[in-house]
Amino acid sequence: GQVTTAFLALPAPGGGTAAAIGVEIPLASASASAHSAERGVVVIALSAAMFMAFLLLFVMDRFLRRPLARLERAVGRIAGGDYDTPVLVEGNDELGRLAGSVDVMRRAIADNIHARDASDLELREVSRALTATRAGTDDLRDAMLSAARAIAGDGAVASLITREADGTATGDTLGVDDNALLRLLGGDTFTGTTNGDHLFATPLPGHDGIAGALIVRRAAPLRDSAQHALTTLANSGAIAIENTRAYQQEREALRVFRELHAMKSDFLSIAQHELRTPVHAILGYLELLGMAWAKWSDEERVNALRDVEVATRQLAAVVENIVHFSLLGTEGPRLWLAVVPVRDAIDKAVEQLGRLYRTGFPVDIDIECQREIAVHATRDHFELALRSLLDNAIKFSEPGDHVRIQAAAEGDGSLIRIDVIDDGIGIPEPVLSRIFDRFYQAEDSLRREHSGMGLGLAVVRRLCEEHGASITVRSEPGRGACFTMIWPAAPVA
Repeated sequence: GQVTTAFLALPAPGGGTAAAIGVEIPLASASASAHSAERGVVVIALSAAMFMAFLLLFVMDRFLRRPLARLERAVGRIAGGDYDTPVLVEGNDELGRLAGSVDVMRRAIADNIHARDASDLELREVSRALTATRAGTDDLRDAMLSAARAIAGDGAVASLITREADGTATGDTLGVDDNALLRLLGGDTFTGTTNGDHLFATPLPGHDGIAGALIVRRAAPLRDSAQHALTTLANSGAIAIENTRAYQQEREALRVFRELHAMKSDFLSIAQHELRTPVHAILGYLELLGMAWAKWSDEERVNALRDVEVATRQLAAVVENIVHFSLLGTEGPRLWLAVVPVRDAIDKAVEQLGRLYRTGFPVDIDIECQREIAVHATRDHFELALRSLLDNAIKFSEPGDHVRIQAAAEGDGSLIRIDVIDDGIGIPEPVLSRIFDRFYQAEDSLRREHSGMGLGLAVVRRLCEEHGASITVRSEPGRGACFTMIWPAAPVA
């Protein structure tokens, strides 16, 4: 049948071809071998193609799909508000550079949001500080310092300095030098360093120029937003301080006005009784004298005139207290200090009070005082103080009770202690702190049983203050009271 032949030339020793070797095989066998080789080549080609496909898929998954998926998830987190998780950047190819740009964008957004949150916090601190307006200037200053420390951050210290009338500053400057301080008080903001710390200071504007400055000291520099917030705090805080001071002055003026209005009402309600009573008594006795003069004996006439004299002296005492108190409440008394023997002043006060009682004192008066002790005082004022204390003790004692006046040297002899003690009705504990207030009495003005305008003890306290003396009271209801004056001593001439 058909064959296929292949020859191989054999070279001769001298060159050329010496012979040839040939092989002959049936054509069918040769075709089978060729088909087998072709199938092998096809299998190898298909295997190579599949390998390359798998290799391409791996490369695409490793370097393209997974980075794109990570980038997609990162963008999704950023869109959802997660600005703190970083975007992982791998490689320096286009995807790597794109992921790096996305991470830079994330950090910028996070920084802006953090700065916005810090600014919001700083503004809230400013707002919180300014809400302390009604609490008073001291509380407002404390709130401003607390807000300044919160705005500046951890480790910050803050101080408020005040500009005085002479241009100097009082308060802790936290290391700001004199030149910077002058610039501050001139209205300039100051930034600098001292001993490695950073300083920021901003002036406090006032109605009449610069009122002071806010100074913050911190180890690290302040952010721009923090500096703006501190400047806002200083400007708004200075206005708040001025408004608070004006508010306090208005509130104090309103309190004084209400107090004066209440005192006016008390004065009128008391005066209509205390002034009318002796005036009506005088008028009544005078009318009675006019009608019965011819019928009365000399003794009856003298007694009636004595009653008129007592009522007149009572009226004079009321007027005298009003005059003294009005003088004490304006420019103060004119003090002509002299050496005043205490026993002589007590005797005179007792004598003057005795003229107010036609039949004598309703109580027993005991005096314990040595002749050699004396005080530095204006004689009339000292006698007025003694007379007021004695009148108060007698007024609130029952007939037959005892009133004691004791005077003796106190301590090293530089002071004289004078006690006026009674066995009367006493003073309730709640009103002890107000007993020296003007127009104040423990009894209701419409239902009280004892006379008086509530000026005597107020006059005594003011006289003691003017002379460098003091007065205190001890009392229990139903067990009397003890008024004690401590007066500067003087040797008897």
